[in-house]
Amino acid sequence: MATNSMKKMSNRAKTAEEWVKQFPEDLMTTIKETVLENGKKQKTKILNCKYCFNEFVFNSKISTRIREHIFESKSHQKRKSEENDRIKKSKQLTIAETTVRLKEKEAKSDTAIHDFLYGLILSAEPIRKADGSLGAMFKKWVPAARTMPNSKNLRKTYLPNLFNSRMNYIKNLISQ
Repeated sequence: MATNSMKKMSNRAKTAEEWVKQFPEDLMTTIKETVLENGKKQKTKILNCKYCFNEFVFNSKISTRIREHIFESKSHQKRKSEENDRIKKSKQLTIAETTVRLKEKEAKSDTAIHDFLYGLILSAEPIRKADGSLGAMFKKWVPAARTMPNSKNLRKTYLPNLFNSRMNYIKNLISQ
């Protein structure tokens, strides 16, 4: 009977604090506050990579995702070694490096949002679905889309950009 309880303990999901204790040089926790559809506020603990600014929201595959990121991600290992070299030399991250990282993150975000909007349009769904459960699910499972604006701003800024890019694509196809 003791072996069954030991198995249950070893198979249980780790908390955010346990992940930070296991990988203190790579991970830190933050608390993210979201407003639910009914207006209530919900606080969620999120693991963040100190070097890559990746967020890990808890779900059934988080252990695999964290381990893959820490041990297999070449960009993580590169940024970690750069940071360690910087610490040894007593230098901090330059403005240019910070700007490059921010631009990379914004580019991923814009690409994800454009793809989501394009998917809505191709499936003949109204853009207002981005404010509902479909948009919430997309934000939850696609880390790059967590900054997705509401449907009004999607219509105002992203839709014209998407339309222009698709029109340019069609023009290039015709001209060739």
